Amino acid sequence: MRWLGHNERVNKVAVVGGTHGNESTGLYLSRWLKRMKREDSFELVVLEGNPAAIKKNTRYTEEDLNRQFSFEKLDANNTTYEGVRARELDQLLGPKRSETPAFDLVIDLHNTTSPSGLALMMHPDDRFSHELGAHLTTIDTDVKIVNWANKDPRVLPSIARSGFTLEVGPVPWGVVDMGLFESTKKALLACLDYINRHNNNPSAEKCSHTVPVYQGGAVSPQAYPRLDGDINGAAHSTLKDFSPLLPGTPVLQTFDGEVIEWTPPSDTEDKDLYALFVNEAAYYENDIAFAVVEKVLNSVFTL
Repeated sequence: MRWLGHNERVNKVAVVGGTHGNESTGLYLSRWLKRMKREDSFELVVLEGNPAAIKKNTRYTEEDLNRQFSFEKLDANNTTYEGVRARELDQLLGPKRSETPAFDLVIDLHNTTSPSGLALMMHPDDRFSHELGAHLTTIDTDVKIVNWANKDPRVLPSIARSGFTLEVGPVPWGVVDMGLFESTKKALLACLDYINRHNNNPSAEKCSHTVPVYQGGAVSPQAYPRLDGDINGAAHSTLKDFSPLLPGTPVLQTFDGEVIEWTPPSDTEDKDLYALFVNEAAYYENDIAFAVVEKVLNSVFTL
């Protein structure tokens, strides 16, 4: 089984900052962590994902590095800077096609311009990442667990056995918000400390906990309103990340003031839907005003 199990020892952990070069929270937190002299029960490697984009303080130089890690992309021999860098990282931390990648866990540090708070994003089958997420919810009840769509992920953490994105927002590009920096630091250190407890207590009993999880991929993202091909509005001012999407909820507003309400797709009447990545600056180029996730309850085992 590729995914780390609840009782398997964690031997190698990578913490990555700067996968997007203008997301400064993860970049400076990873540099801070690299200076720390820790004594862990596992090998800890800290690295920077996209050095060229970091140098330019931009999200990417040619294309989004964090969309280069699907099997299709890794096999395509892409010659862009990010395509080459993705294959380098895959060889270092994976490879993704191996049942025994070099690293057991990758924690990829990001920030978003949307009001996400602190959220962990992972594959729905990744039991150990869910375990870490559930542990963080016992420290901070505002922490959210988000599942990627249940398909081949395009993101960096998918190349290790297990892994997740640690996302925090809202933070503008290229700056550090010290409050959210400290929240992210606390969450990251709590994850590393939990891994030590996990490794040092192999026979410890783990108890089942029911935690809310926000599942991606159930509904297509919401596009921006347009007029003659141009964006003609934005997310409604009352819509925030993890806002429930109920029929009639104001979700968009045009520049002329027209309010557009949420109309659930016909096949989602029984789904508990929420907004995510509301007005994320990086997603304007993808015509995504916000993503839509489904809230479900999962049973997760933790120490």
